[in-house]
Amino acid sequence: MAVTKITRNGIVGFASALVQTTEANAGDNLLLNASDGNATNVNGSILSETDNAILVLKSHGIDFKDDSMHVESGSTLKIDSGAEVTLTGDGTIASGSTLTVASGGTIINKGTADGFGGGGGSNNVLINGGMKVCQRATSTAGVGNGDTGYVGPDQWYFDETGTTEGIFTISQEDNGGTNGQDTWMKVLCTTEEALGATTDMIQMMQRPEAQNCVQLLNGSAGIAETTVSADIIIHADGSSGLTFPVKVAFSVHTQDGTGRQCTGDVSIADNDTWERVSVIFPADSTATFDSNTGIGCTFSFSICGGSGRVASSLTWANDANDYITSATDNIADQANNYIGITNVQWEVGSVATDFAYEDIDTTVRKCWRYLQYFGPVAAGEFDIQGAFAWKAATADTVNSAYFVVNLDARARMRGTPTFATSGIGATNWKIYTGNRALDVVSVMTGGGLVNATVTGKVSLYMEATGTDFVVGSPVLLVSGTSGSTYYLFTAEL
Repeated sequence: MAVTKITRNGIVGFASALVQTTEANAGDNLLLNASDGNATNVNGSILSETDNAILVLKSHGIDFKDDSMHVESGSTLKIDSGAEVTLTGDGTIASGSTLTVASGGTIINKGTADGFGGGGGSNNVLINGGMKVCQRATSTAGVGNGDTGYVGPDQWYFDETGTTEGIFTISQEDNGGTNGQDTWMKVLCTTEEALGATTDMIQMMQRPEAQNCVQLLNGSAGIAETTVSADIIIHADGSSGLTFPVKVAFSVHTQDGTGRQCTGDVSIADNDTWERVSVIFPADSTATFDSNTGIGCTFSFSICGGSGRVASSLTWANDANDYITSATDNIADQANNYIGITNVQWEVGSVATDFAYEDIDTTVRKCWRYLQYFGPVAAGEFDIQGAFAWKAATADTVNSAYFVVNLDARARMRGTPTFATSGIGATNWKIYTGNRALDVVSVMTGGGLVNATVTGKVSLYMEATGTDFVVGSPVLLVSGTSGSTYYLFTAEL
């Protein structure tokens, strides 16, 4: 391989094991022939050959004045370890091109970085797309036939409309994705869905907070072009009518102003095989949303849908609650079919970049903004300490304990949360003070939850019957005998 060595102002030499040329005079410049692109010196002799390389010596460089250096398609500009590339002006990667930083490489920002997911944050609008966080049960059976709500991994919402009869088990699983190592969500059909009504629809959805969707906005001109990508696996049971490739619909819907919708299919080529798939949603000048704590845009992937839920593929339209295309398949046409999904990413642009993995603490804290789940606590374990007993009046036969829960130690919640618990009574909670143990008979929140968004603390009042407490004495909240006691605060959308 021949090498051309360039000094500050000219050519020092040209050498190869097979080729030897006369050394150029000091001060000679390396020129590009306008007609054939060959590298020449000032006397016109060609210096470059096939497989030649230009070597820029340490402390020297190549200056481009009014022209540019062009690396042709299929060629590579290689920067060796320890070398640096410095952009002193506007370094632009043209549309359709990709700048790849190999594994182990680093981009060091010594100035301002724009366009990286909204000021240095994640480029993924969705939370928990890797299905790592699952505060509720890791497996829930009997989902469907009138159920709608959050189930399975955090932030994922089971949505159905119409007169559906399909039943599902939704679970968090391990060792999935195209690399075989990722956590994933499994939606297993246990009772098939016949889609007896044209308006029937079953899907899994994320409902991102509007102020987390700001990066999707195209200035004041609506929604930018975006891409959704995911790892998906389809299992079609032996009696299923599914034939591969199978189509699954991805759908996005805006919520404010004139609601808009856009839907497109991904194609899964083979049964029981993980595949990375993506859909590019075009920009839309009408779609918009308000940047607040409400829902901004929704994303969903289909399980099945009736003919009355069909949208034109990849065409923005006013929201009509359409979530599939005419080609989308019914994943729930047979019991024991399932769809698995992980590494779901919704980002600005027409390129499906690698999934943006983040440390687990970051994902957990994002999820805590919407759900804080305490439990399940094993039988007889302490849960809240530092509370105190009180009574409204000396003659009261009902004893109460006042508890303060510091939610802000986890994360400030999106809005005033709703409180829920596994239940009351001896199997769930007991209040202890000294040698007294009382069964909890009710829980009151009053106005004690509103501070979840202000101070990050909420207050609970738990009533119990039995031997009177000593007013002002310290108390403990202890789980009962069930071993599955929990309470939670939710500000989910």
